[in-house]
Amino acid sequence: MTEPFDFAEHARRMPQSGIREIFSEAQKYDDFCDLSLGEPDFETPEPIVTAVTSALETGATGYTQTIGREDLRGALAEKLGNTNGIITIWTRS
Repeated sequence: MTEPFDFAEHARRMPQSGIREIFSEAQKYDDFCDLSLGEPDFETPEPIVTAVTSALETGATGYTQTIGREDLRGALAEKLGNTNGIITIWTRS
């Protein structure tokens, strides 16, 4: 007769995923904003509402490449540089 499979014990022995490790590390910071689960504790900013509405109206609702959209990466790099003084390299090499 086969012994019952102890799923809980098997799960405990599995290594933590890379995403979970990053999430755990990020929670150490006071200004961490978790957008992965639940509801944010702030209203959606109007520029995001406008962009989402436009995407829905034009059918731009599919997944992007993992690296993300070039125009968004550029806008984020510009914001980080102008507002936060963080210089980034956002183009593909």
